[in-house]
Amino acid sequence: MDGSEHLEVRPAHAGRWRWRYVGPAADGGRAVRLSNTDYHSAEEARRGARAAYPEVPFAQTGDGGPPSLAARARHGLRRLVVLGMLGLLFYHLLRRALGGTSSGRTEAPGRRVESGGPVPA
Repeated sequence: MDGSEHLEVRPAHAGRWRWRYVGPAADGGRAVRLSNTDYHSAEEARRGARAAYPEVPFAQTGDGGPPSLAARARHGLRRLVVLGMLGLLFYHLLRRALGGTSSGRTEAPGRRVESGGPVPA
């Protein structure tokens, strides 16, 4: 490409497709805007790109084969992070629902917590 604006349709993950716009940025660099939707087919992605940028031509992007190993790794890592965050959120919500500690208070270092309050050791 010569740096002019164009659209690309590329495989995403799990057999889905995305489009991206590539064009000049206001600062003289290159702007890349990714579709916010995954599509079931390359043709659906092409229609979505055409609806967003009706006058911009499509670039030849190769055979449209399966996603690269790097793309699959990024997707797997993203999924792992999201699942970890959801697990942590669930853990904290469950802990809060069950009341946290037995007395509802935390112990200060060097002190015991009894029903009447902190008592010097």
